Amino acid sequence: MKGLGSLRKPRRIQEALDVHRISYSDIARELGIHNSLVAQTANGRRNNRRVLRRFLELGANPADLDLPEDLRVEINNTAGAQPC
Repeated sequence: MKGLGSLRKPRRIQEALDVHRISYSDIARELGIHNSLVAQTANGRRNNRRVLRRFLELGANPADLDLPEDLRVEINNTAGAQPC
C-alpha cells in the first residue's frame, strides 16, 4: 500500500504555480515556513495542510494533490456551501 501523498503529481502542481509565476520559495515566504517543507509536500513526502491549501488556491487540481481525507472533506464542504 502506498503512503498518503504518494500519488501526488509534483509536475502538475508546478504547472499550476508556473501560471502565476510563483515558486516554492515564494510560497514558503508567504507562509513563514522553510522552502524544503513546500517541496516535500509537493513531492508527497509531507502533508502540510497550509501548503496544500495554497496549492489549491493557486489552481492545482485536487486530484493531482492526493489530499489527506480531512482536506478532501473540507474542500467538498466548502464547494457545496452557499453564500449567505
